[in-house]
Amino acid sequence: MDLVTLFKVLKKYDVKYHSIINGDSTFNLELVQKFLSDLKDAANRLDGFTIKSFLSRRRALVVILQEQYYKLKSYDKEQIVFNDIEDEAKRRFKIKNRDKSKFNTPQETHPKNPFNYYGNDKNSLKEYRETIGLLASMPDFYIVGDEAQDDIIKLYHIIEE
Repeated sequence: MDLVTLFKVLKKYDVKYHSIINGDSTFNLELVQKFLSDLKDAANRLDGFTIKSFLSRRRALVVILQEQYYKLKSYDKEQIVFNDIEDEAKRRFKIKNRDKSKFNTPQETHPKNPFNYYGNDKNSLKEYRETIGLLASMPDFYIVGDEAQDDIIKLYHIIEE
């Protein structure tokens, strides 16, 4: 099981005090999250050394949009070159799903008002909630900037209901 799947399962069941066993080693969720955060911090301090997380194309795009545009109420007044967002996502992350049939605009990828955008389409809202859920569970690992991190956590709590 990869870490992304592990965090999804543990988050879903709010399993904070259970053990994660890998071979002869035993960890708890907070210890694994702390380790990953420390590893990323160390990588940021070393020139030429980076750690690339595996993310779906959509999640990688959401990270970049979140970092750059979290303060906006709407994307309408901004001149966003979506190819630049895509290029930045490719530089920062290993993209697992490269399907470009969907998520080709900021609003389609990371809507500013998900309830209005998805309307009665509960399945799409659920998929968006799952996309945001992973990023909100470890925002300091994926998202640069405290305010952008706090904003995605707030967004997740709003759409979680």
